[in-house]
Amino acid sequence: MKILIVDDSALRRGEIRDLLLKSEIGECGESNGGIEAVEKYRMLKPQLVIINILDMMEVEIVRRIMAINPNIKILVLGSSGYESYVREAIQSGATDYIIEPFNSENLLSTLRELLS
Repeated sequence: MKILIVDDSALRRGEIRDLLLKSEIGECGESNGGIEAVEKYRMLKPQLVIINILDMMEVEIVRRIMAINPNIKILVLGSSGYESYVREAIQSGATDYIIEPFNSENLLSTLRELLS
């Protein structure tokens, strides 16, 4: 299973990548966002995208990836205060979301559900 992690924080991407590798869910590609995320999506052709939503740029990434593949599964990670962007991402085609704070078990459970 290929998964693309999109987050502007290298630390957070690394934490999610390490969790997924330890859980043997799949191999991961990473992007810090922007147009690079769409290009990485095209290059890697993952089955799932995990994206941290902070503003409309990430919502636009969701839209562009959905335009490439309307069947892609996208998990949105959002923080309190960013719920409007999360809603916009869901309306744009994202499959599911998790609002922080979340723990490893919650993330893994949601991912397994999406990938089943």
